Amino acid sequence: MYTSDHMLMSTWLSLMRSREIQETCYGVKISAVQAAQLVGRNERRIRDWIATRRLPAIKVGQSWQIDIEDLERLPGITIDRTQLEALWSREVGALSELRQRVRDLEEVVLNLRNEVAQLKMRLQDIEGAQRASVLFEHAEQIPLDLRMYATVTPPFPDFEDRAGGQEVEPPPGSVRVKQFALIHKVHAAMLTYQIETGKIEDTPLSMGNGRKAHWLTPEQQRAVIVFWRRNGTHFVPCPICPHTAM
Repeated sequence: MYTSDHMLMSTWLSLMRSREIQETCYGVKISAVQAAQLVGRNERRIRDWIATRRLPAIKVGQSWQIDIEDLERLPGITIDRTQLEALWSREVGALSELRQRVRDLEEVVLNLRNEVAQLKMRLQDIEGAQRASVLFEHAEQIPLDLRMYATVTPPFPDFEDRAGGQEVEPPPGSVRVKQFALIHKVHAAMLTYQIETGKIEDTPLSMGNGRKAHWLTPEQQRAVIVFWRRNGTHFVPCPICPHTAM
């Protein structure tokens, strides 16, 4: 009884596996060589069936693609289940390899994207440092006199009451923020950040084109130097600045 039940179970499992293989392979395209192996014929016979339109097939490049279902519909043709199982195993193995390859490539792409992002950030840092270095070298080659950049034009009584679109002159001795940073060999972006975060006060004035120009009055210049010294901002003192007598 045990042997009989065991045989029935084995037969049932075999049939189920055969059905699973059959369902999996249906819709799968095979070559003429594979078709010949499944039906126990040679490749020439398969090509003859294709030529006489007995067996539907699609030409892809130099080879034919045949549907297993079309092959099984041929009268008098029986598909070798052993060969079909071997084909199924190869297809499953190839599918698993393809999926693993896709996962590997996706990981490579992700790593490359992260590396590109890091390289871009590094490149931006290097380019920023190079631009600052060029400015500093230029400042060392050409002696800068703060009085060249300071205005001596008397200011208007009230900056806020000036009509829109008209340029407002800064107080005497004022220097543009970027020029002040350049003279003291401090990156302009750093000084701008200190101003934008409220650590340093500047004097924004209207220009003729409607934009704002940012200036530092002599009092504000002195406040900047005090702030830099207190907070450890590296700068190069200039010999004739109005704030050197602090």
